[in-house]
Amino acid sequence: MRKTMMAVMALSAMVSCGKSASPEALAEISVTAVNCIETRGYVTDESLVDSGAPRDIRLSAYDATLARPYFVDMAFRNPSGGSWTNHDGDIHMPLYWPQGSRLSFLAYSAGSSAPKAVWNMSGSTSCVVLDVTAESLQDDILYAAADGCTPEASPVSLDFRHSQAWIEFQVSVPFGKISSFRGVTIGGVRTSGLLTVTDSNGMAASSWDFSSSMPVDCTLTPDPAAYDGRYSRLSLSVLLPRQQCRPFTFRFMTDGVERSYTYSFPESEFWYSSVHYVYKVDVAGADAAGLTKSPAGGCGISCRVSAEERNWN
Repeated sequence: MRKTMMAVMALSAMVSCGKSASPEALAEISVTAVNCIETRGYVTDESLVDSGAPRDIRLSAYDATLARPYFVDMAFRNPSGGSWTNHDGDIHMPLYWPQGSRLSFLAYSAGSSAPKAVWNMSGSTSCVVLDVTAESLQDDILYAAADGCTPEASPVSLDFRHSQAWIEFQVSVPFGKISSFRGVTIGGVRTSGLLTVTDSNGMAASSWDFSSSMPVDCTLTPDPAAYDGRYSRLSLSVLLPRQQCRPFTFRFMTDGVERSYTYSFPESEFWYSSVHYVYKVDVAGADAAGLTKSPAGGCGISCRVSAEERNWN
């Protein structure tokens, strides 16, 4: 309610300062999302559809002409499938462009994990700090910025970027040799931290701070219904903050005993934000030739692991 009152006060100030201005004559602030194709699957394209409906965009604006914030942390929604406009709950509460001013926008969009946000709107160095928890491991957190905007640019195009790395495991398991694939565990990985999104002269940038969080083991388990036929291919995915690559261990059940295979990286390798990493894992029994044995001797598990990287735009 307080933010709604601020919006009404801002509109009243615009009308009082411009004698010829009226709500009918002012242009409403609206935005659109671009460059969000092939995201994790929770956001599929520029419509930002998540769980069947377009996501909210949390938006703040800085008046570069008057050198002061114009509004902070407003919920822009898109119930009709067009552009995003300010809403208070389900009620459309229009925000209007200030006359004779240019606005800079900073935005982020998250799904159900809804990280807590702290804003600092100060012009070309505006930022928002998001407290990201492990609840965001399946939630694509997007961010964007735009500077020097005028009513003629409305709806403003926000070029969204991904704050996380998409790690995908594509596992091929022959049923005749592996009776049960139990999942994959990434060891000592950062799953939470403070994400800072900065507007650097119209270019959005992000950085992660893990000083208040600890590394943990992250386990992904398959859906038993995914097995189909005598040769099954499974896909498991997780979204992680930018960080050094961590080893992952594939776990299987053979002859009533749990076995494992661990894959490690050189220390120089990192998982970077906005990159899709695909690890293809072919699994066979001990009698398969040309495959790398697990370090655990005699476990009867062999794997071939190949990796590829793709821009995630």
